[in-house]
Amino acid sequence: MSIEAATFAAGAAPASVAHGRVLFVHEILALGAAANNLSVCVTGCLAGVVRASRRASLMDPRSAASGALEVDTSQVDHQNYHDDELVRLIGELCVVSADGAAPVLRARTLRNVDGLDLDLFTRAVIDKRAYETEIGTAPVV
Repeated sequence: MSIEAATFAAGAAPASVAHGRVLFVHEILALGAAANNLSVCVTGCLAGVVRASRRASLMDPRSAASGALEVDTSQVDHQNYHDDELVRLIGELCVVSADGAAPVLRARTLRNVDGLDLDLFTRAVIDKRAYETEIGTAPVV
């Protein structure tokens, strides 16, 4: 058994699995086609959950006017989730149409974060980005 396979079997993710860059819904929508193949971690409010088609929409909980990100929930269908639930998703973005439409998030993890202090979370993400820029380790989107 390879070291990577043994690590995965022990419960740890293999090194080749991306952890997901923390982005907000409005940032992903602004990227459009440039977001293709990005691994992201995004927090938002579920809306329009349709289990039959394995789709949902993710809204920015602080600004519904920013639009909605479409989510493919086929890999997290075994989990219990519903409309109006605050969740954190990790997955990959893919652009399914050539006209530069908004990307679809193929969620591979879904976690309920109801009760999360969104103002504090937002401030922490912004401060973390500023620190990463200051020390020169900020990822390029």
